[in-house]
Amino acid sequence: MRTLFYLALTAYFLGTVFSILYFLRRSRLFGRVYLGAVIVGFLAHTTLIGAIWIATGELPTASHGGSMVFFSWVIIALLALLEARYRLPVMGSFVLPWAFIPMLYAAFLNRTPTHAPALLRSGWFFAHTTLAFLAYAAFVIAFAGGIMYLLQERQVRSHRPGATFRRLPPLDTLDEVNRWAIALGFPLLTLGIVTGAIWAELAYGRLPVDPKVVWSVVTWLIYGAILNARHTFGWRGRKAAKLAIVGFGLMMFGYVVVNVHYTGFHSFRHAFRLLGAAGGSGM
Repeated sequence: MRTLFYLALTAYFLGTVFSILYFLRRSRLFGRVYLGAVIVGFLAHTTLIGAIWIATGELPTASHGGSMVFFSWVIIALLALLEARYRLPVMGSFVLPWAFIPMLYAAFLNRTPTHAPALLRSGWFFAHTTLAFLAYAAFVIAFAGGIMYLLQERQVRSHRPGATFRRLPPLDTLDEVNRWAIALGFPLLTLGIVTGAIWAELAYGRLPVDPKVVWSVVTWLIYGAILNARHTFGWRGRKAAKLAIVGFGLMMFGYVVVNVHYTGFHSFRHAFRLLGAAGGSGM
């Protein structure tokens, strides 16, 4: 499994570098290397996830290192779905780094597959974590689309558009990507929160309220407000792009800072204790 992990990590590194070079130069060679690296990386990554599933009977979402590996995988999967829908290879220049960083971080964490405790082997826990990561991946794409929108709008407003203007998609397309990603991510996050509440009720007999629960609700409200503002008040374009960036910042704060540095039901310290009680400590 180490070989598969480092093959995926190396391929994503090359894909990230050449996707950025493709954006800067629009060289057909850079585009081919970038696409080939992502395909190789995703195949190795998918095989790795499958091998973990076969070895443990579950997805690697219960531990810190494992969740990073899975988060990276769903980002690439949604990027592929986006590419199939909109044919925007330049999106990879802004999305791929967010798939590479979790994998790089996971390289410094324990990724040894181990059976999670019975508490975390529930179908509701599986649904909760999978839906949450899919939602997070969608919000990564919305964030990337928001950044690209603001860059392109700046080019348009300058009245002297440069090379960046020609390399980025039209503003309407980027706004549509933003809308599509949030419209996909919001119901996934909603279902993730609901399934998490059901799992907690079944596992603990109550819904523990900790900083991550509060932050998840805040994030849910932000993305719900973005969708409502778009459809009710016509907030599109720059406003929607900025809100997508703000929502992404809140999401990442909840996942990285709250999960790691705050004690509570959702913290990785809590997961470590459960895994330790089950006789394991890895992915």
